[in-house]
Amino acid sequence: MKHKRNWLVFGFILISIIFLRFIQLAAAEAWTPPIGIPAPPFGINETAPPPPNPWTTEVTGYYYIDQTQPASTDTSNPYGYPSKPRKTIPRSLAAGTYLELHGTYTTSHASPSIIIINGTAAKPVWIRGKDNSANRPKATKKWTLSGSYGIVENIYFNSQGQSTGGVSFAMGSNSDHVAIRHCEFRGNPAKRAGVHIAANSGYNQSNIVIYDVYIHDQGDPNSTFDQDADCVTINARSNYIWVVDSELYYSSGGGVQVNARSLGDESTTHHIYVGRNHVHQTRQAGLFAKQSTDVIFSQNTIHDVIEAKWSASKGLGYQYAPERVWFLFNHVYNCSYGIFAGSDSGMGSGQNIYVIGNLFHDIRHPVPGVYHKSYNPNNSWHNAAIMLAGGTNRYIINNTIWGTDAGILCPGGKGKLEIANNIIGGRFEPLGRDIFLGKRSLADESLMHDNILYSSSVRIQWGSSTIYDLAGFKSATKKGQHSASVNPMFVNLSKKDFSLQPTSPAINVAGTHPVYSTFKSVYGIDIAKDVVGTPRPQAGKWDIGAYEFTTLP
Repeated sequence: MKHKRNWLVFGFILISIIFLRFIQLAAAEAWTPPIGIPAPPFGINETAPPPPNPWTTEVTGYYYIDQTQPASTDTSNPYGYPSKPRKTIPRSLAAGTYLELHGTYTTSHASPSIIIINGTAAKPVWIRGKDNSANRPKATKKWTLSGSYGIVENIYFNSQGQSTGGVSFAMGSNSDHVAIRHCEFRGNPAKRAGVHIAANSGYNQSNIVIYDVYIHDQGDPNSTFDQDADCVTINARSNYIWVVDSELYYSSGGGVQVNARSLGDESTTHHIYVGRNHVHQTRQAGLFAKQSTDVIFSQNTIHDVIEAKWSASKGLGYQYAPERVWFLFNHVYNCSYGIFAGSDSGMGSGQNIYVIGNLFHDIRHPVPGVYHKSYNPNNSWHNAAIMLAGGTNRYIINNTIWGTDAGILCPGGKGKLEIANNIIGGRFEPLGRDIFLGKRSLADESLMHDNILYSSSVRIQWGSSTIYDLAGFKSATKKGQHSASVNPMFVNLSKKDFSLQPTSPAINVAGTHPVYSTFKSVYGIDIAKDVVGTPRPQAGKWDIGAYEFTTLP
């Protein structure tokens, strides 16, 4: 009878373990990528193996690190265990390593003491805190990583009071398939920190995942000089990089800056995916791309970017002619610019920029006299929901712009601008422009059609000094087909709900724009969605603006 009871207990425990494992796998597999961003091949769904139980002696391949314990030592203690931990992380970690960090860890792993990860897809390296709780281990010095197939998770990187901190990838070596997840980074106000991804000539960083992290207090947002301490910096020879589902805030630089730093390295910095992040109180910019190719900013929420004396607050932006930058389904508010594009300046070779399905509201110029001169509605460089100076072929499709000083501004540049399927209205500035193209050559090549413009007085300036209402614009330019000046009938403006009422004139009146098929042909992903992921169209034709009407709650 006793043996039968023991078998029953064993069976119950086994079933419980299997069930728990099933729940863990189901939760991991429930992750879906932001719209237009592919799932990374490694770094999201993997689950750490359990530590030894009981862990009363050394076990090959399982490291226990705790510098705060008096008994900790590296002498004749290759792995460590809870009652006799190691002091330091070994420099080279073999495939299948499980390393559990505890307490406060003060050892620097900057070059030349970098951590070398020798994992494989079947046997990744794990460097982790036991769980993602308030008791995560704290690392106070910089870590530099190199190698393949490793996951760093559940660690609090706090470099306050230190000269350097955060995590970087060794620029003089290759790294691939490395994930940093469920971590927090807090920097030193006087220094740069966060996560830095870059490689020297001849090397490459690829398939790096930054997932579910908190990065904050990087640099000093109140410094009196230009201190570019970004939360995440992605530089040359970095490709297939994911920054997803994270919160990035309070920094003297941007939330994420992609910047190859030269025309020659533009093609080495590509397929950068930045999605579903919450970015706020960064200085100068939320998310920004310079020389690079195939950068996708999707479903990010960006607000309250900090104005600087030398740089206005920008939710999103680009400069120096990156190629194929896609601004998809982002929500931007409380900035001086929703999207800001600086000049190409001959420093990049890109031409194609896409602004699709975004929501911009409460985009206002700063208080006069603080940093900038008074707002000038006659200057097409001035603040707006979208201001695109750089780029050649620029497509602004299915966005909602409401409650801004100006709508879409384009000072000039080469090529053309296409403005289609947008809702633009609720303009704050009486003399602001809903649409303003600064040069005649640009205006002649550009298109405007299938939009709703609705303010107290619609104002369009199209490559000349004349300011038109919508009817006058159509008559003078023979453009603006299927556009109307009507109330778009949002669900609740006071609560910033810009979805459409059932009787909205924006429903079932737009055409399917080719940019959606362009994206699918290049990346193999369908982005025929609205800002909250509703498939388009729901019935009949597409709807104008960022939201597709649906009867579902």
